[in-house]
Amino acid sequence: MTLSSVRLRDVAMASNSRSTLAPSAAAAIYARFLTRLPAAADPNAAVVNPAAVLALSAADLRAIGVSARKAAYLHDLAGRFAAGELSESAVAATDEAAPAPR
Repeated sequence: MTLSSVRLRDVAMASNSRSTLAPSAAAAIYARFLTRLPAAADPNAAVVNPAAVLALSAADLRAIGVSARKAAYLHDLAGRFAAGELSESAVAATDEAAPAPR
């Protein structure tokens, strides 16, 4: 199972519409995120998947400009994808107005 890098970028940019982070800052953080992933020598080949995200420490994520809370969210989401609790299709079908399942 993979996480779509386009999907992650879209989610990051959408969440920025509710925060004070400028889109250009979000794009810079995302670009730094990609450099920490496997195959980062070729930015078009970066592998965004749960294992790659979980391999990054909270300190790694903080070093690229992610807040401690957002680093925890990234790890939680990656863990849920890895465990099969979430999928790209389930996330895409989620109604943003609906409460998250527990």
